[in-house]
Amino acid sequence: MTDDYGAFINEGKSYLINTPFPPRSFFNVIANDDGYLTEISCWGTAQTSFQFADGEINTIVDGDRKTLYCRDDETGEVWCPGVYPMISGVSGYSCEHSDVFTRIISEYKDIRVKWRIFVPMTGGCEIWSVTAENMGSGSRKISVVPAVQLLLTGFAAKRFFDEQVQYSVCAFNAEINGMYYRAGNPSPKNKRYNAVLAANAPVVSFSGSGESFLGAPLAFQYPERLLNRGRLGCEKGLAGIPFQALQCSADIGPGGAVTFDFMLGVVDSEEHAAEAVKQIKDNAAAESLFERTRAAAQKRRDRLTVDTPDKRLNYFVNLWLKKGLEYGMRKKDATRDNFQFADGLCMSDPERVKKEILRDLSWQYRDGHTLRSWVPPDETRYCDGALWIVLTVCGYLKFTDDLDLLYINAPYFDGGAGTVLEHLCAGVSEADQNRGPHNLPLARFADWNDALNFLDDNAESVFMAMGLALMFGEMARLMRYIGEGGEAEAYEKKRAALKETINDAAWDEAGGYYAAAFAYGETIGATGSRGSTLYINPQTWSIIAGVVTPERLPRVLKTIDERIESDLGCPVNLPPFEAYDKDFGRISAQLPGTWENGSSYCHVTSFKAYADTLAGRGDKALESLLKVFPGHALNPISNSGATPFALTSSFSTNPEIYGKAGRPWLTGTQAWAMRAIVEGLLGVRRAYGGFEFSPSFPAAWGSAGCRVVGGGKVYDFRITRGRDGIEAALNGKKIEPGFIPF
Repeated sequence: MTDDYGAFINEGKSYLINTPFPPRSFFNVIANDDGYLTEISCWGTAQTSFQFADGEINTIVDGDRKTLYCRDDETGEVWCPGVYPMISGVSGYSCEHSDVFTRIISEYKDIRVKWRIFVPMTGGCEIWSVTAENMGSGSRKISVVPAVQLLLTGFAAKRFFDEQVQYSVCAFNAEINGMYYRAGNPSPKNKRYNAVLAANAPVVSFSGSGESFLGAPLAFQYPERLLNRGRLGCEKGLAGIPFQALQCSADIGPGGAVTFDFMLGVVDSEEHAAEAVKQIKDNAAAESLFERTRAAAQKRRDRLTVDTPDKRLNYFVNLWLKKGLEYGMRKKDATRDNFQFADGLCMSDPERVKKEILRDLSWQYRDGHTLRSWVPPDETRYCDGALWIVLTVCGYLKFTDDLDLLYINAPYFDGGAGTVLEHLCAGVSEADQNRGPHNLPLARFADWNDALNFLDDNAESVFMAMGLALMFGEMARLMRYIGEGGEAEAYEKKRAALKETINDAAWDEAGGYYAAAFAYGETIGATGSRGSTLYINPQTWSIIAGVVTPERLPRVLKTIDERIESDLGCPVNLPPFEAYDKDFGRISAQLPGTWENGSSYCHVTSFKAYADTLAGRGDKALESLLKVFPGHALNPISNSGATPFALTSSFSTNPEIYGKAGRPWLTGTQAWAMRAIVEGLLGVRRAYGGFEFSPSFPAAWGSAGCRVVGGGKVYDFRITRGRDGIEAALNGKKIEPGFIPF
C-alpha cells in the first residue's frame, strides 16, 4: 500500500519512508513498560523522556539534539546518515518505522550505513546498532559518532537549583566503556536523572563538552570538532551544557562491514550503568536483546487482530493504534486521556490496563471528581473525569472477569484510600449530586470539550448528562453481575429518570437535535444560540448513551448526515466562532475551522462512527472512520501532511489551510476507532462473562474476521455476507448474534 512518501511493508508491520523531506516529520513513537519513551523522527533525531511511577517525567532529550555522525577519517568528510541536521547529500535514503524500532539506511560515497534504534521492553534506555559497509573498491577508515545534548529535567527544583550544569559532571568511565553523566542536583526525589552513553567497541575518543564538540554556534548542524578531523578531545563535561559523544573507528576493506552497538539511557548510579551496559557487551548480545524485544511485542500484538477487506484498517488495528495507545499512556498525564487510552487496550493488553487503572485512580478525590492532569497537578474542575473511569474499569472487568480488582485499595489524591468499587461509586455519586437548574450535571470549567469554558457556576453540560446516563447503565450491569440486585435496580431507575430529564430539557424541536449546554440563562448550541448553534457530541452521545428516543433518532441522524459531517469528518461545532467571547472561553479564541473551533475533530468523528454502529449503520461508520485515517482520497497526505501510520487530532476546515492535519499520535481517536471497528463493525463487544456479538457489517465487505485471545483461549470470529444476509462462525462453528459466554 503506497502513497506519495512511502509504503506499508511487511504486512503493515512497518512503514518505509522513501524521502528525507516529507511534508512534516513522520516520527515513530516507542514506549516501553517501564516508562521510557522516544519519538524518533525520519532523520533519527528524537525527543526522549522517562516517566517515573509517581508520574514525574524526566525529559532526557528535547528537540533534535540527538543524532549520529559518520566521518571518513582520511578525507575529513562528515555526514549524517539520517540527512538532518547537517542536510547531508546521501543517496539511497530510506527510513523504516516499525513497532519497537526505527531503521535508517543511506549511502555516502560508497559507504552504506544502516542505523537501527530500538527500545528494549524494560529499562530506561535505547540501543543504536550502526553498521557501516564499504561498497567501494578501496579500503576506508570510518568513524561513527553518536552525540547527545541532554536536558535531564522534570523535577521540582528548589529555588535557584534548576540548572543541572551547576552540580553535575560528565566523564568517561572505563568500566562501562562510555560517558557517565552524574547529576549532582540535590532536588530530584527520583534517582534516575543520571545518563549513560556506552559502546561495545573500543572508544578512540570521547567528549563531555558540548561547547568543544559543537563549537561556538552550539549547533548540531556544525560539529566543529569532527569537521576539523581531530579526535573528540577526551574532555570531561564541567559547568557546560549536558553533553555526551563517543567516537568508534574501523578500517573497512572492500565489501567489508563493521557493526557498533551503543546504549543511551538514564540510570540511578554508575553501578546501575555498569549492569545495564552488559545488555550490549557484544554484537550478539545486542542482537539477541533486539529479537527478544520484537518477539515480546509481537506476542502482545497478536492477542487482538482483525482481517477485513480494508488493509489499511487492518494495519492500524493490528499494530499502529496499539502503539499510539501505549504512547498516549506514557506521554499524557490526564484522567480523560489516560483512561480512554487504557480502554482501547483492554482486549489486547489487559495486564497493562490493570496497572494503568490502579495508577490513575490515585488522582481522584474522595468526593469522586478528578484532577484534569497530574504533572504538574491541575486542579481545575472538569465534570467528565469519572465518566472515563467507569467506562474503562467496567470494560476491563467485562473482558477479564477479574472481579478481584473491585476490592483492591487505591489511594485518593486528597488522602485516604478506597476500593476500586468505592472509587467508581464516588465518581458516579459526585456527578449525580452536582446538578444545575435543569437537573443536569454541572459543567464546571468544561466537559470533554475542554475548550468550551463557562464562567457561570450553574452551567450544565448535556454531554455529561448523557455520560452520566451511560454511567448509571454501566453501574447497573456491574452491580447485577456481582449479585447486588438492589443497587442495580436503583441505578436503572436513576438512568430512566435522567433520560427523561435530558429529553425534556435539552431537545431542540426546531432544529431536530440536542443542545450542548445551559449557561448564563441561555441555551447553548441550539437554534438561535449565541456563537455556535450546533455541536456534534450531544448528537452522537445521545445514541451511545441510549438517551435518544426512537421517534427522535431519525432526526438526529439526519442532522449529523446533512448538517454536520463533511469530507474531512465531523466538526466539533457549527458555525465556528469568529471572535473571542469570554463567556465561551478558549474555543472562541481559536482560529475558525481549527482545533475545537469548527475543525473536523477526529475524536468526535470516532464517537460518531461508534454511534453509527449502534444505530445499525455500518456503512456510515466505515465511511466516517476512513475519512480520519491518513491518506483518504478526499484529503491526500500531500495536502494534509498527516503521518501515514498515525491518527491525528484534527483536520482544519479553515479555507486557507483546508485539510491540514493537527498533531499525530496523541489523540483519543485511537481508542474509539478501535472500539468502532472491533466492537462496532465486527460486533465483538465486551460483556460480563462473555461477548455480546452484534456486528454492524458494512455492505461492501464480503468477509471479515476478528481474533481475540483472552483467558488463555482463542476466539476466532468470522463473518461472511451471503445471499440471505450475514453469517457468522466462532472457531469454525456457526453462531447467531447475541450473548456468547467465555
